Amino acid sequence: MLYRLHILTGPLLGQQITVEPAPMTAGQAADCNILIPDPELAQHHAIFEHRDDGLFVRDLGAMGRVLVNRRETHSAKLKHGDTVELGRTRLLVQAVVQAEQPAYSGRSHPRHTRRLLLLLLLLVVSVMAFWLIRPAPPPSTTKMARPPALRMPKPMPLLTTNLLLPALDHPSPSAEDLRRMHEEIAAVREAIKLLAARTQAPPRTASAPLSAVVIITNHPAAPRQAPPQHEPIAAHPVMRIVAVEQQRLPDRAEFDDMRLLHISLVPVSSNAPPPATVTVKTEFFDEDDYTGRIAPTEALCPRGVIHPEAWQGTTPVTLTVSYTVPAGLRDRQLLGGHKFHYRGYRVRLYVGAQLQAVEVHPRSLLEGTP
Repeated sequence: MLYRLHILTGPLLGQQITVEPAPMTAGQAADCNILIPDPELAQHHAIFEHRDDGLFVRDLGAMGRVLVNRRETHSAKLKHGDTVELGRTRLLVQAVVQAEQPAYSGRSHPRHTRRLLLLLLLLVVSVMAFWLIRPAPPPSTTKMARPPALRMPKPMPLLTTNLLLPALDHPSPSAEDLRRMHEEIAAVREAIKLLAARTQAPPRTASAPLSAVVIITNHPAAPRQAPPQHEPIAAHPVMRIVAVEQQRLPDRAEFDDMRLLHISLVPVSSNAPPPATVTVKTEFFDEDDYTGRIAPTEALCPRGVIHPEAWQGTTPVTLTVSYTVPAGLRDRQLLGGHKFHYRGYRVRLYVGAQLQAVEVHPRSLLEGTP
């Protein structure tokens, strides 16, 4: 089975990629088989590989994520019509059946066909001329039965030949051209289906009571909307964020999704502020697949606001924050007419009331758009 990837969004919009038999790596690194200049992709983000039972996509464990049909996954089998999201790039999977090639698949050259037709016409004219100018047979004394008169076919009008010749300059499409046209039409139909599914949310039904579930949010009273785009940062910060590493844990029966953020802080100079005045605020956000709206998560985030311990000179201090989706939460959100998945995070570092640094992933989270 031959598979082809149609790029629906992102920097390579409109391009088509044929999946080779050998594994193909996708990312921003120069050695990737599928090089995508997307800032939200890791250097080696995912890999497409053929197996005995079909085509698979596998997450290479980077900070980014791999979505198959809008659901995050580590590894998934792909079929015709599936969509794969890598950062801002969305790809449509198309399975192509390799049809048997005919014995002769090349097109006849119009010049050769014209020569063949002219030779055939010349042969017909020669035969007609032979019958017209042949000598009469000598008279015979013996009376013989007169043979029936031979009726010669009428010569082909030149007008008919002239009408046929221009048609040879435009040969009919080959089987390969027709197959490609069908593939393009199928890809457009799949894209239309995806857009229609995105704009039509399922009907609302009575949601199950949530009184038995303890939901801890970062800011319970905050409205469910995208984070503000701008917040002033101190002109001369005394603290900075060195790195934020994201780690996703394997799924278990107790939860559907769990992630850890390892946040490394360091003072700008040896004159570090007291640890009690340093505050790290972490916010996690989910995205609704039906509306594309980004909102604060309903997952468990018990350490949304944390304080570091004592400093040791300019040695970085690492803090850990967790994001946990308890089992059954996504199903209850579906009953309420929403289909949420993890979108990203925002980390803000304060000394007293002054903002020192901000780390956001992905960058488009500040725009409030998917």
